[in-house]
Amino acid sequence: METHGKERMFRGKVPTTPMESLKDLCYMMGMSPLQFVGGNRGKETKKQSPQGPSALEENSPVSLVFRERIVKGTETPFTVAMVERVLQETITSTFPAKLRNQWARSQTMTPLELLVTLRAGLMVERESIRFDYIKMHVRCMAVLRDLHSAVDATFTRAFGPEYFENETQLAWVVGWVFLMASGSDLLRQKMKIRDTEWESKIMGVSGGVLLPWIAREGDAECVKLRKVLGAS
Repeated sequence: METHGKERMFRGKVPTTPMESLKDLCYMMGMSPLQFVGGNRGKETKKQSPQGPSALEENSPVSLVFRERIVKGTETPFTVAMVERVLQETITSTFPAKLRNQWARSQTMTPLELLVTLRAGLMVERESIRFDYIKMHVRCMAVLRDLHSAVDATFTRAFGPEYFENETQLAWVVGWVFLMASGSDLLRQKMKIRDTEWESKIMGVSGGVLLPWIAREGDAECVKLRKVLGAS
């Protein structure tokens, strides 16, 4: 999350309530929250925008330039815009002040200064380059399967059997959790009960699935990354 930025991942403010979380999830999945909350709970409500779901943005500008050159054989130039992005997003705190001031004045660099800039950028980007996103994705799918097993009977009674048709809809199980929890939270607000005195049953069930996973291997990929970087 530090690599990609909380605001960028959540498209603004980090959600703090079930309804805010539901809205963020819908935007990430490329649809309006109104479609998900609408009357029909069947598959027709889950129509995505033409752009599709949001993806994590590639935030390794130096690595991307070398990838184009090495993998695709494309002679991608080191443009002013690329250098500017490296300075502003990647090496904001590690770049020598002298070169930063020089760039701000004239937007020029010698070949050696450019190499220093690229090296500093690669050193910062190595975390995102070596993080195992595939393993993280596989682990998240396993968590979602466990969550689905825990809430399936409840959701089938509440939303009908069509709420979940196959594993391509696993991510939406989280949406159903937030939808049910937001209804419970709305009731709490109407009854003027403090949130510290109210516990959502569905969030309790979900927490019962997630907390053991987090305790057991929630930071597994970060631990692996630290070992890799420590050995390099």
